[in-house]
Amino acid sequence: MSPKADDADDHGDGFLMTTPWKPYACTVPAAGVAGTASVLSTVHHVTHTGPALRILADGQVTRGLIYDECILNDSRTTVVWLSPNNWHNGSRYGSVQFTFNFADIVARRKIYWVEVRKYKNHAYRFMISDKDLSKLPVTPYDPTKEEGPLRQVGGVWYWNSEHTAEFLLDSSLILHFCKKIDFVKHHEKMCAAPGGCGQLGQDGTNAAGRVLAFLLSRDLRGLNDTLIVTDPKAALSTAAERGILKAYEDLSRNLGGPAKSNDDVDAALRAALLQLAAGEETHAQATAKLIRSDDLLCRRLAELVKRHFKLESTALKF
Repeated sequence: MSPKADDADDHGDGFLMTTPWKPYACTVPAAGVAGTASVLSTVHHVTHTGPALRILADGQVTRGLIYDECILNDSRTTVVWLSPNNWHNGSRYGSVQFTFNFADIVARRKIYWVEVRKYKNHAYRFMISDKDLSKLPVTPYDPTKEEGPLRQVGGVWYWNSEHTAEFLLDSSLILHFCKKIDFVKHHEKMCAAPGGCGQLGQDGTNAAGRVLAFLLSRDLRGLNDTLIVTDPKAALSTAAERGILKAYEDLSRNLGGPAKSNDDVDAALRAALLQLAAGEETHAQATAKLIRSDDLLCRRLAELVKRHFKLESTALKF
């Protein structure tokens, strides 16, 4: 079967080379040209809370098998999924969002066209790799030359934001490159997790509480920069403050236990935070009840945050 006219280029010798990306082409803004492309600066990996905690513990987003209907299914290729899209109706992938600079992802790697998935909003897919992919059903793609949905002009990356962009990185992604952690709404009705997740429609606050509880209880400081803003001055991000406040609210329940020294309170607090991170809210609250008062819990949590981030939490200033 011959390729459609709008999906092929005539090279002048009677040979038509298939270019399946052409229907999704975008034009780059230039002098006198408004353009249809958007600047592509960052991409995100979004996941549910449990996998997010494993990512934080491992220090990397580990690649996994492709489970949806994809031409790469039979190849047993493993990838990390990334996208620049913001999900206005909520993400079906979860509520924890890791953000990376796209330029860091593609540096010293090649780009390959994979396919288009014709969902309600079409999703075009590219593979990013530093390996030989000649045995896979993918097509080399040069963003500096091709008229497609991904362009690079003058060192600036652009993408067709009228559709969904999906990038499949065929290697694990270390968190050293992560620029920001945020918490987003889960889709009201759709979930990519097998069997569902019980988090439909949640706004990300519960995920924020568990992630911050995990980082504080485990004293993991390698990602502090992803939860700090520097403009106009250094401060905890809104995402971090959401998580800190949620953790406090989950643990403060008219406390009245015997622990009142800083050492005793800190030990109970760290244990309760670790249980909270694991999703064991009832056990976490039982552990927190060892602390003398809600006020003491608040003060010691504020001190823990200050030691961890070297910044004070405004969410705990009542």
